[in-house]
Amino acid sequence: MTRTAPGRDREPITGDAATEESAAYALTRRRLLAGTVAAGLATTLGVGLAAAQDDVEATPTSGADAAATPAVGGQSADITDGDDDGTGDGTAAVERATAEILATEADRDAVSGQIDATTIDRALAQATTLRDRAQDAVDAAEPATARRGAFAAIAITHAAGTLVEAQLISAGLPSQEAPASRVLADAHDVIQNVTTATAGAADAEVGTSVALAQELYQTAFDRYGEGQYGQGARTARAAASVAGGAALLAAP
Repeated sequence: MTRTAPGRDREPITGDAATEESAAYALTRRRLLAGTVAAGLATTLGVGLAAAQDDVEATPTSGADAAATPAVGGQSADITDGDDDGTGDGTAAVERATAEILATEADRDAVSGQIDATTIDRALAQATTLRDRAQDAVDAAEPATARRGAFAAIAITHAAGTLVEAQLISAGLPSQEAPASRVLADAHDVIQNVTTATAGAADAEVGTSVALAQELYQTAFDRYGEGQYGQGARTARAAASVAGGAALLAAP
């Protein structure tokens, strides 16, 4: 990842950044991960970026308003439903992840002739892997691990759904440039924090998710540069959701 967020003076998201400590903020890895998990989940649920997103998403898509496009994969719901009190064994979270994956796959298939599903399929494959690992953790009576894995799977599934929506947006408008820039800048911050906080994580799936988040941000930046502001903003939101999933996996 070599490009900065538009509208802000930001360092690029690079592998080198992942090895540097932020002396200015003096945050421990635990505190940084905790904050990033919250930011990633807020992004997944449409919180925090919502104000800018509302402006950007008023974009024509196949003759309709992009803001009226139905949410893919149930993205408006709270991803912690079922095990949010921390007392469940993770089964409800795994079931939720499975339902989200199936719903997003169905939406992808419904518009398969209108989109390039390559990256969407990668995200769904990653989510499925994490869902399966979460089920293994349920079977092994490791509820905390199961919940984290299932919620990470849901976050990445939401990203896949957002990528479906992004490709259905057919035009960008000049008035969307500024709000799209804010969405990209906020997503950049989330991904940068996750990249830093998860450096050296033993779980290979964390690195896989971070790499996908960085790749999606690059795509978002490119779409923004091409004047496809709605696509850029939604892709940036997807990138931040994937980063949130990585942070969940790495959380202590």
